[in-house]
Amino acid sequence: MRHLLIIFLFICNYSYGISDKPNLLRACINFDDSTITLNWNKATDACGSFAKLIIYGNQNNGPFLEIFTLTDINIVEYPHYIPNLNTVRSYYIVLKNACNGIDSFVSDTITPDLSYPANSEIDSLSYDVNSQDIIAGWQQSSSSDTKGYQIYNFATGNGDSIGFTNDTKHTISKSIASVFPVVIATLDSCNLSSTLSKPHQVMFLKGSIDTCANSINLNWSTYQGWDAIDSQVVLVRFKNQLFKKEALLTGTDKSFVFNNFTLGDTFDIIVRAYTKAGTISSSSNLISFATRKLNTPTVFYLSNVTVTDLENITLNVYMDDYQDQNSIVVYKSTSGNQLQRLKAFNTSSINNYSYNDFDVVVNEHSYNYQLKLVNKCSDTIQTSNLSRSILLKLTPQLDYNSYVNWLGGVKEYNLQFSKDGSTWNSINTSSDTTMFYDSLEPGCFRIQALENTNSLSINQISYSNTVCKIDSMRIFVPTGINLTTQNNQFIVLGTGINHQESTYIIYNRWGEQLVNNPTDSTWNMNYGGELVEQGVYIYIVNAIGLLGEKQTLKGTIYVIR
Repeated sequence: MRHLLIIFLFICNYSYGISDKPNLLRACINFDDSTITLNWNKATDACGSFAKLIIYGNQNNGPFLEIFTLTDINIVEYPHYIPNLNTVRSYYIVLKNACNGIDSFVSDTITPDLSYPANSEIDSLSYDVNSQDIIAGWQQSSSSDTKGYQIYNFATGNGDSIGFTNDTKHTISKSIASVFPVVIATLDSCNLSSTLSKPHQVMFLKGSIDTCANSINLNWSTYQGWDAIDSQVVLVRFKNQLFKKEALLTGTDKSFVFNNFTLGDTFDIIVRAYTKAGTISSSSNLISFATRKLNTPTVFYLSNVTVTDLENITLNVYMDDYQDQNSIVVYKSTSGNQLQRLKAFNTSSINNYSYNDFDVVVNEHSYNYQLKLVNKCSDTIQTSNLSRSILLKLTPQLDYNSYVNWLGGVKEYNLQFSKDGSTWNSINTSSDTTMFYDSLEPGCFRIQALENTNSLSINQISYSNTVCKIDSMRIFVPTGINLTTQNNQFIVLGTGINHQESTYIIYNRWGEQLVNNPTDSTWNMNYGGELVEQGVYIYIVNAIGLLGEKQTLKGTIYVIR
């Protein structure tokens, strides 16, 4: 049994024990805490022959002295405090074998790492066409001891860290509008940093559409960081297509007008810059446009021209699409004259509009009207139908013109009559302008034109001017009133009386005033809540005629009970 144990130890010591010297990787100085940290690779020990690891060091080329002993094979780092970091130091380590206690493996001797890695320069910053992230790219550092690359936002000039990578590219920003200068530094295994690279800043593209000019105005900030920009290209991608070169520009251009499209197209635009060598490029952010044609109404209809009670003329307009319209221009003429521009008024977000023309003499002229529709590009895109107001004349006979250009046509014309100017009644109807009505009693007349229901499911009404037939003023006053019969009220009768300005006053025989009324108001012979006594009463009528006449009548009335 003892022979077997000796054979096993021999095999462990020479076949499975530690056979390679340890590799001392680096000695890194930390000036902040005055330490030198040693790193080495972990030894391979298949059968537990490791005994200890001894660290030796010297300063200023003096003798090597033992610094520290480790008995754990898993420890591969040791921070060594140094009071004076300005001394020249060297280190090596010795690994002892537990099988015989004297076998050892000695590493190479190294000095602290004071060599800074080589500088790295950014090749380009560019927007990724698909993700629209800003990506920075650079070449691999020439330093063999490169640990990675630190990326900084250099907007303040100091450098705020925005990431670390051991790759040769990095996503700078996922925000399209977050544009700032970027620098990088190379770090070695001791975290020693190269100087900062030259700042680079990506292009940022903006654009606005001018629908009226059918153009896109592009402008951008040029790429910053290269020694020179050789050229720039504008690339356009229409819907479901690939990017194509639209224009080749110089390296100093900052704007371009793109008009190679049709309103209604959808497309994306980027600008790409190239270095003087032409081997490196950078793309701007992508901007998208969904253009559309300006809407044009299919219906632009002067639906009505009518004279109002205020003796002005109102125009009513209907259109079925107001979205891109700017104004409606009114053209006018007296019947038979050339149309003249009258007024332009702005449209709003409604389909129906009204316009009042006060510069008219409706009892002397019929007026023609036509409208033109102007869109937001100041283009006249629609012209309405022409319509005209109705002019009514009574002398020497009933005469009026027809209403023209209703979509539904004229259904009928009605001659309307009013004694008081407020309540109107139709007294005759015709399908054209051949209406006759000879017994025109005193009062006011007008023509009412009715439209047949049209294709827009609407019908309109147009009125003519109002013409009044007035007789000379004549006044009749009763001289006797019997309170027990139907003749039991005082009333002023006659023709041509302007009742709004005419009054009557009644006194009793003692001179007491009993009533003061307009001439179109009757008196029921009541005073103080009771019927008046039988007897003689005095009246005075102060009358003004519709033609301007003035007359005062005085007399007595006899009241019987």
